[in-house]
Parts: sequence; C-alpha cells; structure tokens
Amino acid sequence: MGKSYATALPRSSKGSSDNTSSTTWEEVQDEQFVLLRSESGTRKILQRYLGEKYDVISNDMQVGHFHSQLGLVGKGIGIAAIPSLVRLSRKDLELAIIPISKPTIRRKLGIVTCRGRSLSPAAEELRKVAVTIMGGFSE
Repeated sequence: MGKSYATALPRSSKGSSDNTSSTTWEEVQDEQFVLLRSESGTRKILQRYLGEKYDVISNDMQVGHFHSQLGLVGKGIGIAAIPSLVRLSRKDLELAIIPISKPTIRRKLGIVTCRGRSLSPAAEELRKVAVTIMGGFSE
C-alpha cells in the first residue's frame, strides 16, 4: 500500500481554504515547519526525496512524535509535512490535510506474513481494517 505525504495546517490558516486541493513544496517552503526529530524515518524519507529543497524548509521546532507535531500545528505554531495516514491520529484537531507534490513523495506500507501460514483471526481483522482505511493491498 502506498501513501503520499501531505501538509497539515490549521483549518483557519490562509492556505487551507475549501478550494485548495493540493500544494507544492515550492509554495510552502517559506512556511514555518514543525518537524520530527532528525532520527525519524519519516524525516529521512523527506530529506532523501527533496534533496536540496529540504534544506530550505524553515523550522525552529522539532518534536519526537506525530501526536505532538499535529498538536502544535493545531495551535497555529506552524505546518507539518506528514504521511497522509497520520491525519487519522488527531481527529480532535481542526486541521486541513492538503496533498503536496512536485515532487510527490510516497512511502510503502505492508503486512509481512509467513508463506503457507494464515493470519490469526485478530490479525486478519486488522488486515481488513488496514485495507479499508488505506485503500488497497496487493500481495
């Protein structure tokens, strides 16, 4: 399952109008970003795919977890570049999640199984929920 990155910003901010369907890295490069710490796999993916563009992302704030990152975004501290599935973790916040492109950055998620063995009933239910939420799974 592949999911792309998006920007998270307060729904009340200027860039989150209802007719904003997507944005680009160039359009948001001057915004104040709340980033995950440098050891984060998510941050490493951004650095790898953006290359020199990543160096122009401004930030004064780094946090350790998505939950904290989105909490600060929800309070108007800045915006965040997040995997689009992260939006599910903070439904309590008034956030706009806008796809970001040029380049579009995707990450793959999957479920590892042992050949010839079936999933336990609980694991199979988890797989079904993941397929529903993430929009597909190819074996």
